[in-house]
Amino acid sequence: FDRVTVSNATVNMPMFPETGEEGMYDVLRFENIDADVIRSGNNLEIKYATAFLNGFLLNISGDIKDIFKDGMFMYLGSTGLDEGELAPSSSLSVLPANARSYFFNELKNVRRSSFKRMPLLQLHFDLNLKEIYSSTVTCKLKIPAFKIRNIPVEEITGNLSVREKTLHVAALNVSLGDAGSFSSSGSLDLAALLFKGSMNGRLNLAKLKEYLPLEELKDISLSNKMSDMEISVGNYSIMSSTGIAQMKLSVPELGIQGLDFKNVNLILFGSLEDSEKDNIRIDRMKVSFD
Repeated sequence: FDRVTVSNATVNMPMFPETGEEGMYDVLRFENIDADVIRSGNNLEIKYATAFLNGFLLNISGDIKDIFKDGMFMYLGSTGLDEGELAPSSSLSVLPANARSYFFNELKNVRRSSFKRMPLLQLHFDLNLKEIYSSTVTCKLKIPAFKIRNIPVEEITGNLSVREKTLHVAALNVSLGDAGSFSSSGSLDLAALLFKGSMNGRLNLAKLKEYLPLEELKDISLSNKMSDMEISVGNYSIMSSTGIAQMKLSVPELGIQGLDFKNVNLILFGSLEDSEKDNIRIDRMKVSFD
């Protein structure tokens, strides 16, 4: 064939082909697919494709190289294409099952969120079936207002890419409205599920205190002046919740039990420990203030 067009289609892609029949319930469901695919020699070019995934609108384009050989489909069993049969989940088998599990669970959580406008993902990929690990996937996203853990998020924009089994995050920008904004970047090794990256921004800590009524902050008064924050994380393991972290925080004004402080600068060096998940052990701390 030279061209394929698709209209109003649905594709269910199993995330966990290893787990047998019960794994068929953990699927990515793409709906209302419209696409135009053209063959060029041994390659396929996706001129355009649109689909809905959990309420997200996907715009997809890209190339699949070396999918044909001498006019026939080329099968590469070891990289996911079984001889004689093309399974819908085969392209995911190059990623570890624990990475797929983490992604799928997070995606189900996002599904429960309600958005004021349609979230948009622009996906472009360049797949090479002869050298699958050299393939690249790039994603631009724009997510409108929603709430996460009671904090209103005004918008998220940024660029994501996958190369050599590593997810790269470049300039992921999060706007919290009058509570401030921050930007982050980093990389996630999808094989080992190790993350390293950094985040910096300006936050209205008084507003955040309203959204997150933490017991630890009840005796601290904060002004509406913006505070500067910088966080870096190294070798954080998603599976074991271990890693190292450093935080710098500059607060213009705060009060503690009747005492007023200005120009508070805090530097923390900490460790995330497996024995106490979601807790940080402070290894070293430096504080200066007026």
